[in-house]
Amino acid sequence: MEAQSNTAVCNHYPAPENHIANDPTPKDQAIYVPSVSPGFATDVYAQNWKRELPKGVGSGDLNFLDTNNKLMGISHALTSAGQSMNQRNPCIINQRDRKATLIIGDSGGYQISTGRMHINGNQDRLNILRWLEETCDVAMTLDVPTGSRKNPGSKYYGKSNADCLKDTIEHLDFFQ
Repeated sequence: MEAQSNTAVCNHYPAPENHIANDPTPKDQAIYVPSVSPGFATDVYAQNWKRELPKGVGSGDLNFLDTNNKLMGISHALTSAGQSMNQRNPCIINQRDRKATLIIGDSGGYQISTGRMHINGNQDRLNILRWLEETCDVAMTLDVPTGSRKNPGSKYYGKSNADCLKDTIEHLDFFQ
């Protein structure tokens, strides 16, 4: 009996395509996509890492989006408008080789649901949309998570799932 290969491509879902030439990322399975915080992104880019590193490793070696990284490279990463939208310093996200990397942009819905970020009209929506367009290759829609109904810091505290859905649809209509 012949052993079945674990690398067989699943025919149930279409293989996602991207712009990265010779991207080794598996197309038929979930992949690890690290979320990059603004502090990490700027400190690593500026080679200003304060924590002790192993001998022979410099702070620039932590830039996994650098295609010339001698330690490791990851072609995909996530960043969030809720954390990074107002960060304007050069960093590993905004100074990356866009032909060799793919950044997934989160819209900040979680930060909005916890009250750490606010949408006070179309200008706030536009700021998030423009940041996603300028910074990211693909992005998630601006949603209102239903968990925000249970967060006292949220304007949705005590409201219904329908209220969250209504505002999510308003955000989607605006983005469209």
